[in-house]
Amino acid sequence: MKNMLNKKNILILVIIIVVVIVISLVIYFFTKGENKYPDQPIEQKSLISSDLNIGVNKFVEPKDSKYFLWTVSNSVKLNSVQKMVQSLSSNFELVDSEEGVYYNWKNGTDEILYDTLKNYLLFNHSEGILMDEAEINANVFSKFVKRFFDVDWKYNVFKNEKGSNGETIYYAKRILEEDINIEVREHNQQTDYLAMKDGKVIYGKLLLTEFEKTDIQLPLITSAQLIQYINADEYPKEIYPQLNALRDSLLKEIDYLSEDLEKVLDTLKNCESTSSDLIYYYKSFDQEYLTPVYKLDALCEVSYNNETYSIPAIAYVNAIDPQYVYIPE
Repeated sequence: MKNMLNKKNILILVIIIVVVIVISLVIYFFTKGENKYPDQPIEQKSLISSDLNIGVNKFVEPKDSKYFLWTVSNSVKLNSVQKMVQSLSSNFELVDSEEGVYYNWKNGTDEILYDTLKNYLLFNHSEGILMDEAEINANVFSKFVKRFFDVDWKYNVFKNEKGSNGETIYYAKRILEEDINIEVREHNQQTDYLAMKDGKVIYGKLLLTEFEKTDIQLPLITSAQLIQYINADEYPKEIYPQLNALRDSLLKEIDYLSEDLEKVLDTLKNCESTSSDLIYYYKSFDQEYLTPVYKLDALCEVSYNNETYSIPAIAYVNAIDPQYVYIPE
């Protein structure tokens, strides 16, 4: 009788465990696909607001209607940089530094600078770093950062050009899990570049900031909503004219560093977008979050001495549904 009761209790216990597991699995699969939106609007620190109007043309809707929120890690990689310095040459010496700000090593004409405020590493190594590749592609960038910093990052190599000493410079953008590019305010909007000569990397610039994916999704603003909101004074957007286009015209007449140029840029108007893309926009540690942003290529007008000049520009515009984002005052 006692054995029968024990068996009965064990059977009941097994049934309870099975029921709990089944219920848990049902809850998991039913809630797995649910969207988790922010409880409070996200503070948009990577964009400011501008009162400059821009027309939205040839806008391409992203393939998804929402993208994940990423956090910007404030950790630095000083230990890894120090190991890299030693691995390249024991003759490098720390010639200048300010703790928590920057560190500068030199060895003759070779130099390594680590800016911990922006978390960028710049290096020049005349002997070169052998990569066993005839040219640099996305995989070489990944191997390079894995070798020196033990990270698994993906890249999009989108452009290359010849340098003044026979090297080829390759420009890349870090890619997030969604296969979306990260962009920064560099001259080609790249996050990184490496220069190769004779199969060796001889200089480069690397963004060492880490980004961590959250489980929060951000609904995107639709094209119709964007057209409605984009020119509101408080709407998060920044517009940057590309001055290189004026080198053969306007910049021949005025000093690049003069106040006249500032006055010319103040006349920027009649901006019309010509294409669109969805990116993640990075400025610095201070922004806390990495959020989806619409990048609009545009054409604008500037004026000087009663002459009007057409100039390309890039606009970075908030891509998040306005109810989930705000700009700090």
